[in-house]
Amino acid sequence: MINYRDYEKQVYDWLMQKHDTDSTFTFSVRQNASKGLELDYFIGTEKSNYFATTFWTLPVSYPGSSSDSINLKFGSKGDSYTYKFEFTQTNKPQDNQNQSVLNIVQASEKPIQEILGLKREGSTNKKMFSYVTNQPSESYKDLTTMLLDIEKDLELIIPIVNKAIVEEKKNNLEVTAHLITLEEFNAMQDKLSRRFEKHKSHSLNSAEESPKYWLYAPGRNAEHWDAFYEEGIVAIGWDKLGDLSQYESKEDVFDALKENYGGEGDKRNDVAANYEICNDMQIGDIVIVKRGRGELLGYGVITSEYFFDTSRAGYKSCRTVDWKLKGNWQTTFSLVLKTLTDVTQYDSKSAEYEFYYENLMGIMMNIDNKDLFELYNDYLIKTRGNEIKESTIEGYVETASVKITERWNELYNDKFDPRLLNYSNLIKIDPLMEKGFSGYSSFASFIYDFIDELEVYVEPTNQILFGPPGTGKTFYLKDELFDKYTIEETSISHDKFFEESVSDLTWWHVIALALLEIGTARVNAILENRWVAKKASLSESKNVRATLWGTLQMHTIVESKNVAYTQRQAPFIFDKNEDKSWSLLESELKEQVPELYDLLDKVNNFEASPDKVIKNYSFVTFHQSFAYEDFIEGIKPVLPENEAEDAKDLGYTIEDGVFKLLCTKAKNDPDNRYAIFIDEINRGNVSAIFGELITLIEVDKRTGAKNELRIKLPYSKKEFSVPSNLDIYGTMNTADRSVEALDTALRRRFEFKEMMPDYDVIANEEVEGVFLSGVLKRINERIELLIDRDHEIGHSYFVGVETVEQLAKAFNNKIVPLLQEYFYGDYGKIGLVLGKGFVEEKDNKTIRFSDFKYENSEDFKTPTYILKRVNSLSIVDAVNVLLNEKETREA
Repeated sequence: MINYRDYEKQVYDWLMQKHDTDSTFTFSVRQNASKGLELDYFIGTEKSNYFATTFWTLPVSYPGSSSDSINLKFGSKGDSYTYKFEFTQTNKPQDNQNQSVLNIVQASEKPIQEILGLKREGSTNKKMFSYVTNQPSESYKDLTTMLLDIEKDLELIIPIVNKAIVEEKKNNLEVTAHLITLEEFNAMQDKLSRRFEKHKSHSLNSAEESPKYWLYAPGRNAEHWDAFYEEGIVAIGWDKLGDLSQYESKEDVFDALKENYGGEGDKRNDVAANYEICNDMQIGDIVIVKRGRGELLGYGVITSEYFFDTSRAGYKSCRTVDWKLKGNWQTTFSLVLKTLTDVTQYDSKSAEYEFYYENLMGIMMNIDNKDLFELYNDYLIKTRGNEIKESTIEGYVETASVKITERWNELYNDKFDPRLLNYSNLIKIDPLMEKGFSGYSSFASFIYDFIDELEVYVEPTNQILFGPPGTGKTFYLKDELFDKYTIEETSISHDKFFEESVSDLTWWHVIALALLEIGTARVNAILENRWVAKKASLSESKNVRATLWGTLQMHTIVESKNVAYTQRQAPFIFDKNEDKSWSLLESELKEQVPELYDLLDKVNNFEASPDKVIKNYSFVTFHQSFAYEDFIEGIKPVLPENEAEDAKDLGYTIEDGVFKLLCTKAKNDPDNRYAIFIDEINRGNVSAIFGELITLIEVDKRTGAKNELRIKLPYSKKEFSVPSNLDIYGTMNTADRSVEALDTALRRRFEFKEMMPDYDVIANEEVEGVFLSGVLKRINERIELLIDRDHEIGHSYFVGVETVEQLAKAFNNKIVPLLQEYFYGDYGKIGLVLGKGFVEEKDNKTIRFSDFKYENSEDFKTPTYILKRVNSLSIVDAVNVLLNEKETREA
């Protein structure tokens, strides 16, 4: 396998040899380096598997620009070298310089195509005009041979581009376009040398990289693991994409996913899996296989390059693997849910290991694969071996095995697997011990000790992001945190999908589905059906049987002879028979609620969609009308479903609010984290909205915490606590005068993260030579002086501003109205902030008052101030006046 740093060094040495032979031959090297890239010679990274240089100075600037318009890119595939010349420029240039560079790139295409041929042609219909040259060979085993071919290409390409530059300068004398000068070359080399000197403690010729470690899910719930193990492969789906090696970037993969699978969202996890199995995964890397969030299945070593196997029925994107180990190991922590994840640099949360992958490997290599009852046997020998006979121990273990298995199957309607030793399974054993059995006390002690060992308490987050308007608080929630609480449908089990489906159904929905499955039945049989049983487990109903009876009668057909209940509501789909059994009128159901048949089919034939995600979070915005009843629970009217029904049929029910609903989901899914995001948290009456829960949200008062606290809710009279796997985030605008400061009780229960204007975000935003970061800094300096720092203006007001029209619009529609609010209509202070380009003084001395005697009336004739609306013609001059001097880019 090719060593990236050695490869880069050899190319650099070759280019320097050419320069030493001919001092006019120049090339670019990396000028700026973030952490980990200090010893790189060129732009590009090892992770992206390429590095690049250019031979011309062609400055470009457009959203997303990060490299030169003409690049010689070096790459590799396994133990082979690759290269390409890539020409790229935006099809929507915003100034003369960018237009000229586009002209040069376009003018060079045809002559290059005629001489070398193109692997990809440019198009004016896309966002970028981009083309790539052909190479004599797709890849090279020998670097020297490839460099000779590059030298031949350069002899042809350089004159073509130089000629295009000469022609363009006839039309635009001010364009910056030329071969890198010797002065520029020496300056770049000097900067490179100084950076290398600074980091000389690092080896420039690093040893061969250690293998990467990948955590991998072989299909939904690891359904393909046995087959992949036998075939000796690792494989992923998304087969409509075809051979993944055809895509040159993650952006290309994203476009292909959208085209072939549709769906919403950024698809970053799907993009990563497809790109990384083809490009980032390497021979020698370790693949660790997992199922769900708490089980490891084995590991192996990658032994081949990526290939697309058209002979397979599915999962055609593959690499071969030498599988080293197969088994079942439970983890005491949640595993990441993505299909394929590079976990090499993940830190371990265990004190025994430095890295996450070491912990995973340690679990598989060092733990005896014993089931629950084998461990119980060991526990008894260790704790009671001196006081009870061996036969008694055997009897205790046998009894526990029989009783727990029977009771589990009966209560949960599912087969008990004693090998699943994760936390969520063990806590479900607790209610199975209530009736007792021989040796019960010893088994209970064993289970509770086991749970204590497994339970890894993750402290919940209570955090409020605060700062002036436009600093990206809400954007941070959506961009940085939403994905943390989102899982793909492909990552959830059939049971979880079933639970998600039932949670959205009403009682009459689940009863109808139960009768669809079991046919005519009495209430006892309906109660035992999976739909009703799951609804009961998620419901706050105190008496499920009573709820079931009430629902059946409420939705009984009007002409029923055996039900006397009068306050019936649509849909009318049930009927009671003479033998007290209940029937479903399928003809009515098909007409009134046909979607239930679709739902039944989806659950019975569950196929996870790679484009569907499960959101384990809720997003709400507080306002003056938002109340406890919306957030926790309250009494809400139940309107008749038929408008023709009498208003006297109006009923009331206790309805859960958004926070309580999320708490219920989190409580039933302890292996995953949930979050509620509260935008503008200080715009609501927080003390009234949270009510008695203000204490329960404290970190140490949560379910399972040291000082766990429960309260009885005022409406439902149910005991309630806030789960530990639920995080709470809020945003607060410090400049909002319409709200009071958060009270002390709430502040004490949250941590606060300040978010001030981030000038780096708009560091490259420029409009006709005016750098917007400088404009924003100058405005905020003046606002802080006149009011305070809480009223500064955030960077988001200038994000995406690229033209004079957009800049004028930002001032007219956003910034000036905000300042009007800040200064209570005192336009003179707005003038102090923005200058006379935005505010003008009106001389009122010529105004004549009516004929009326008033002492010192002339004193009223003081100047007033008027806002000036800027446009695309005046905005740049107005901003330069605001700055007092023209801002220029730092060298």
